Amino acid sequence: MTIDELIQIVNASLPTPLTPLQEFLLRQSWEGKTYAYMAREIHYGPEYLRKTASSLWSILSDLWTEPISKTNLRSKFEQQCLTRTQQQLIERNSSDRIVEEPLFFPGGPIPVDSPYYIPRQPVEELAYEEICLPGSVIRIKAPRKMGKSSLMLRILEKGEQAGFDGIKIDFQQAEREVFSSLERFLRWFSANVARQLQLDANLDRYWDVDIGTKVSCTLYFQGYILANIEKPIILALNEVNRVFEYPEIAQDFLSLLRGWYEQGKQEAIWKQLRMVLVYSTEIYVPLNINQSPFNVGLPLKLPPFTLDQALELAHRYGCQNLSTTMLKKLVALVGGHPYLLSQALYHTRRYNVPLEQILQTACTPKGIYQNHLQSLMAILQNQPKLAQTMQQVVVSPQGIPVDPVIGYKLESLGLVQLEDCHVFVSCELYRRYFEAQLPRFNLSSGKTDGTAPNTAIADGETQLPFDRAAAANCLHELDGSTQLASRPYFDRYLQQQWQRSSSDRTPMSLILCELSVDLEQQLLSLSKYRGEYNTIANCLQQVARVICTCIRRQSDLAAKYSSQEFAVILPQADTEIAKKVAERIRQSVKNLKIAIPSNKGNQQNPNFLTVSIGVASAIASSDRSDATTILLATDFALRQSQSEGGDRVTVNSTLLGE
Repeated sequence: MTIDELIQIVNASLPTPLTPLQEFLLRQSWEGKTYAYMAREIHYGPEYLRKTASSLWSILSDLWTEPISKTNLRSKFEQQCLTRTQQQLIERNSSDRIVEEPLFFPGGPIPVDSPYYIPRQPVEELAYEEICLPGSVIRIKAPRKMGKSSLMLRILEKGEQAGFDGIKIDFQQAEREVFSSLERFLRWFSANVARQLQLDANLDRYWDVDIGTKVSCTLYFQGYILANIEKPIILALNEVNRVFEYPEIAQDFLSLLRGWYEQGKQEAIWKQLRMVLVYSTEIYVPLNINQSPFNVGLPLKLPPFTLDQALELAHRYGCQNLSTTMLKKLVALVGGHPYLLSQALYHTRRYNVPLEQILQTACTPKGIYQNHLQSLMAILQNQPKLAQTMQQVVVSPQGIPVDPVIGYKLESLGLVQLEDCHVFVSCELYRRYFEAQLPRFNLSSGKTDGTAPNTAIADGETQLPFDRAAAANCLHELDGSTQLASRPYFDRYLQQQWQRSSSDRTPMSLILCELSVDLEQQLLSLSKYRGEYNTIANCLQQVARVICTCIRRQSDLAAKYSSQEFAVILPQADTEIAKKVAERIRQSVKNLKIAIPSNKGNQQNPNFLTVSIGVASAIASSDRSDATTILLATDFALRQSQSEGGDRVTVNSTLLGE
């Protein structure tokens, strides 16, 4: 079971979902982080985190009817079968209603007993045969979310069935400081291996600065790790490409692995070591061919799903009624990408979204792939050279020659396929989306054309929230009904300010406002009031204008978030500033006195339109590149305001520890 699956199960089982802080604690504890480390990341006091975590462990212990703590969390659940946990939840809910087995939410590695794993033979068969050979090396290469980690879990499972010990090292879990020197990196690596084998680290006994770090590490593995085990071990190294980002360390570490492989051909003790290397891009660190582990062992590439495999996946998701023709269109759109196929089938089954609608809206803000596409866009924005190349690729049906390193990086993201010296866009979904979106950016700087929307408006003025002169070249960033920033612009600006908060270590705040009534339902159903209220758009425009009058600085951004919601981003603003702005917005909307009849025909005592508001502030963390943290915290505060009757401001202070 992965941490994402655990959180999904917990949220499905509790009366109310985990709070953002509880989820943060759960994820960090899963990774083995200390409370002191967590406190530095989100600026809480360690004691407060311990107290909150204690309550969380109590909740989980009650849910699973066995003691759960920070120290045993991962060991309790990592090897646990997901279907067993699901069955427990089904039994607990059986008295209320009949519950089907929960769908697998696409995202993380697929558990070994999950029905949603589709084999891509002969890949699995070859891997299972190879891992049983003494001193073997398996290299699994594929872009992001293609199933590398899921295959790795199955190789480890097969090895354990054969009597081997399995060790998994995920380099994405290593903190940046680990890569500060080769010695620190190899000591971190060695200590992790020892502890997973339940051995004391005992590093200093074998580490000798006079003979060098690589030799010390080799002696440690030979004289301590391999000498103290009773059965072969499988050393699975996940996300090896993270090491590529540190060329000096990569050269020594990769040549070290190659040396161990060569020793396995000659020395019996090294035959006990099997290795599985998992990575998403080619090695672009210069290596002597005789020092690289990337030209030995069994290479495995994970191909996209065929139509037959997609049909089998649809069957396992319970989507047997989908026509082959529609599924064929989906496969063509996403290029057979397993994750993207699973996303579509999940939404079709879970939310009854017609597959035809998914195909039609795939590249739009309403599409199910919007978050995935925007995350890729955020990466390209931060790496202009990649964005420039991708812009050329999406308009070149014959492919284009590119610098190998750029090509490898784009391939690792899953955006392109490499053929000889040329790259081609990997699927129609990416071609459509990036062909439309990339020209909107100044790729030389990685920023949007024009300037950020000018939201500084004097009280009482009704001008648009964008300065037209500055925004002349980016009118596509406007919401048509309110003339506020559009949702795509909001998402990009939020990510930019989150990254700025991380680099500057300054707070930022987010405000979400939702109208107290559904205007479409209330106004359009009351046909005789249509003239009086002068359409829904007029009401939205009035609310938009007053929101603009409540923000002062040019860097502040007001946006149309959804049909009934507005959002305000306040860079370099703490909780107190954000709360004052939110209160101004709440009172200003109320002062508009937009009358909404409480029942049909009652114009004498109408209700007035109000807003519910949620506020959250945070200082972004350098290793949390996604602004989802503050967005979830703000949304949680908004829901609290609504649950308490609306027309109020609720502040979520957990991210700053207030």
